[in-house]
Amino acid sequence: FLGEMLLQFSQQPHLGVVQPLILFLHNPKIIWSAGGKFLPFSGRAITLGDQDVLADYRTNKQELDWATGCCFLIKREALLHCGLLNDSYFTYFEDVEW
Repeated sequence: FLGEMLLQFSQQPHLGVVQPLILFLHNPKIIWSAGGKFLPFSGRAITLGDQDVLADYRTNKQELDWATGCCFLIKREALLHCGLLNDSYFTYFEDVEW
């Protein structure tokens, strides 16, 4: 998966962050995260693919509003642009805020 993530960076130089499809350890046929979207009208952050069956899920290369801190690669330039994580966050939603 790491090679595929690096390949995405090389093929699409405009990308700042890449996240793989993440599956549950205890049941790798079920998706834990396919990235996230932020819904500004409700203030909610939703996890794409959450609890979906892997065999039925149609992966498409899409822009994410946030990538889960569980696993992602970020370019140096994106990190310099966004800055470091907010110290006010201890746990949960720091990746969404970032």
